[in-house]
Amino acid sequence: MTESYRCSPKQVEDWNNHFNRTQSDVPNLIILQFSGSKLNFEALELAYAKLICKHSALRTTFCMVNGTLYQTVHPYSKERFKIEYRSLVITEKINSINKVTNEIQRKLKSLNAGPLIQAVVVLPQDVPIVTFILFFHHIIVDHWSINLIKEDVNNFYKCYSKNVEPVDDTWYCPQLCEYTERQNIELEKVKNIEKHWGILLRKGNWKMNYSKLYANFAHYPEVLKKLDGEINRFRYKEISLIRNPRGKAITLLCDSVLYATILELRNSRRLSISSIVLAGLILLHFSLTGQVDCIIRSLFSNRQSPKNRRLVGNLIGTLYLLTSINPSWKFEELLPYIYSIFLNSTKKVVFNCDSLNKTDVVIKSFLFFNFINSQMSSKSIETSNLNKFSRVRVDCPLVFNIEELQDSMLFTWSFHCDFYNESMVLRLVNQFSSLLTIALNDPRIRISQICEIHDLAINSFS
Repeated sequence: MTESYRCSPKQVEDWNNHFNRTQSDVPNLIILQFSGSKLNFEALELAYAKLICKHSALRTTFCMVNGTLYQTVHPYSKERFKIEYRSLVITEKINSINKVTNEIQRKLKSLNAGPLIQAVVVLPQDVPIVTFILFFHHIIVDHWSINLIKEDVNNFYKCYSKNVEPVDDTWYCPQLCEYTERQNIELEKVKNIEKHWGILLRKGNWKMNYSKLYANFAHYPEVLKKLDGEINRFRYKEISLIRNPRGKAITLLCDSVLYATILELRNSRRLSISSIVLAGLILLHFSLTGQVDCIIRSLFSNRQSPKNRRLVGNLIGTLYLLTSINPSWKFEELLPYIYSIFLNSTKKVVFNCDSLNKTDVVIKSFLFFNFINSQMSSKSIETSNLNKFSRVRVDCPLVFNIEELQDSMLFTWSFHCDFYNESMVLRLVNQFSSLLTIALNDPRIRISQICEIHDLAINSFS
């Protein structure tokens, strides 16, 4: 028996993005590897079935009825949610897995028919390593959910391998459909939030001044090489960003000294790493443009309550961190201010506001910031991929992604090629690290002085 529920504003936004092609179709995925000689295929099948039964979000499809989007939760059936088995030679593993990924990506495109989760077991013919891959459409799970699912699969598999039935916690496991029902009851608050941001964004004093940015970089001939089109043709750039999100990205390992200094400040002043980094980004924006008002957009996952921490689903919304600084502030005064701005913004999360000019906000805000803490990180350092530019799809002019590892951080800077080029981004990277290092070495220094010290150092070097 199927059951239908109203959708959250975030699900509506993802639905629209999916059909308007404004979001990447690359699926979220989990990769688990097992020793082939010990793998219990029956236990794996049972673990997968248990996973699907436990989380209703994994059995969900979507349909539009008279202009309203609904999510339908389907009952479990072995035929609908089955594991696909693929055999390959290990020398062809990478190409074969890429081929599988492309095939699954096409299957996940049907939000109406589903299922929006696919499971594949890759069986190498010449080595005893089996790879189990789960693919998800991003409308049903966020990054937080990925780790919950991985934990469940491992737990269920271990139990069934020992012929032990896992503890049945389905009865108190929170479900996404229940969450969205509660959220729809609070839609009036969302309208108030929309009105709040509409008033603030119309003022326009927060808009990124690209003319000042390019003028700043004009001192460095190697940086301001010709961008595609003239630098002031912003209308052309807006169209290009929407229709042709061509970009590049570079990933770097945070300097060990800088990372140690960030940790020391976090522990001594009971701050979060994300707040310290955000303060550094505010310094970078002020140094580049001289503007005191700034918007940094970010992700927000509604996981504050213990119940929501165990919920598998997509609970992500967009934070608008609108800051207005005073250059005479000391850096140690900037830190609590940034933290208070963050807390205030979490009460005004924007999931789907039709009255806001999203294109204008995307183009004119300083950057999009995403932080993944070490508890939720699943990435290991691959040195072969560091310090190299690679082609990516981007939906924003500039994106700064941080993933905290156990003893370091990975910084990824992504940019649209009509707004920035490689040389400009390398300057941004170095300037961000330099400003943050100066500020952390003496938090009592004023913001204006931090920028002056940095400029003097650059001029002396030049």
